[in-house]
Amino acid sequence: MQHMVDLRPGTPSLARASYAWELRGDVAAATENMKRALDDANTPADRAFTLYHLAQLALDSGDQKTALAHAEEGLRVIPGSAELLEGRAKAEAALGNTDTALADYTSALAKVPQPANRALDPARRNRHARDPGSRAGWGDRAGVPPAAGRAPAWWLRSAGPPCAST
Repeated sequence: MQHMVDLRPGTPSLARASYAWELRGDVAAATENMKRALDDANTPADRAFTLYHLAQLALDSGDQKTALAHAEEGLRVIPGSAELLEGRAKAEAALGNTDTALADYTSALAKVPQPANRALDPARRNRHARDPGSRAGWGDRAGVPPAAGRAPAWWLRSAGPPCAST
């Protein structure tokens, strides 16, 4: 990893190094490398990418206020980014600001509906609860996202999404 960073120091290699450190459980080193990636970011997309990941690292470390600050800074770089809206929603939910979190999450879902978010659809979740062998309702209409604007409040009250979002 260090060889890659030495050969081509910059946002891409530093972001990869950050992820490698995160996988090893060294969040401090992961955060430091992502901050270096942010310092090197030359485009709005690179800045937004690094800010999103800094927000996730902070949130995963229990620092909701820093996560919120990174997500908001990213939204100033690329207003309306679905990923950053989702990141801000997670931080807001962790801080107990459920209404704001729900609004951000709903906006993110409306911009980029994902088949993975079908598990967040309350009707699907309830059906899965009744039939544990149903694979969370993926069988009959696989690939059809839930209707935009229906972000479930139960998701925001939980510690996070039922599956990884990144």
